[in-house]
Amino acid sequence: MNFLRNRNIADNARLRTGVVCAVVVCFAAGQGIAKNAVGFVDSTHRAITAGFNNPILWFDSFFNDEKYIEEVKPHSLLLIQNSFVFSEGGNFVSEFRAFADVNLPKATDKLKITFLGAGRNNLQKEFPDEDIQPDIVKKEEERSFYVGARYLLVDMIRTKINLSGGVKMKIPPYAYSRIRFRQKFPELYTVNSRFLYTALWHDREGFKYSPKLEFDRLFSNNILLRLSGLAATGDRIDGTIWESDIYLYFMSRRRSAISVTAKVYGESKPAINTTLARVGVGFRRNFFREWFFYEVAPEIQWPRDELGGRKAVPAVVLKLQMRFETAG
Repeated sequence: MNFLRNRNIADNARLRTGVVCAVVVCFAAGQGIAKNAVGFVDSTHRAITAGFNNPILWFDSFFNDEKYIEEVKPHSLLLIQNSFVFSEGGNFVSEFRAFADVNLPKATDKLKITFLGAGRNNLQKEFPDEDIQPDIVKKEEERSFYVGARYLLVDMIRTKINLSGGVKMKIPPYAYSRIRFRQKFPELYTVNSRFLYTALWHDREGFKYSPKLEFDRLFSNNILLRLSGLAATGDRIDGTIWESDIYLYFMSRRRSAISVTAKVYGESKPAINTTLARVGVGFRRNFFREWFFYEVAPEIQWPRDELGGRKAVPAVVLKLQMRFETAG
């Protein structure tokens, strides 16, 4: 019975993915047909919103947000980073990580090759296209190396659709694939909003689906408030897991910025509850060379234990990062 139930869940998941993809493609195609008719409107919109989006793009770039990687093109990026976590009880964990996002201009501006290598302690995402990661340190028994590709299927002012996939290089290797739809909405009272829908397939975990809403409020060129909410369901997820984030960014100078974050993670089964809360402050600065950064980020987590209790777990994260990028 469990086998039949899991099979039905997987079949329903694939059906939902097909419906969503069909709707997204039809919607984008419809916009493509009307593109010439509204070319003047699009040009005017681009000119008006450029001043609003540029400061947001600066924050995304400075803090290496994934939106910067996906929105700027043609563009190649190489990140080399060492992270160190000092937590309560004298615990210490370090990790080396390298990420490359390489544009192929001679082939097409829409295709990029990605590489990700991480040490034995994965301090961030389990694999490159995963969204929710509730733990500050996720220990692994092996090093990780991924190679993949990302193709920009639809590229319009408000609408983007990315197709990506890759392989984790191990014995035996395993693969993942992803489709991501992004829709921006008209700016309203200096609030910039967008909707994302990601369908992710992992050959060991099955399908995962995660809709996400983001709202950006730019108070000045130096202050940005970002609110986001994400939910995820999937073949290996019982019910729904969710995440709500608040980010407040301050640009003190062109070479340094401060981030204040508050995050809450939760689940819907076996009961609706909050599994983890965390708050943190980060100071990031570009020093010595324009491609060299350091970041100091103290934070406190309140994980929920099996009995429903919570205990504050303080930690300090230190990052040293080299960043190289080029257009084309």
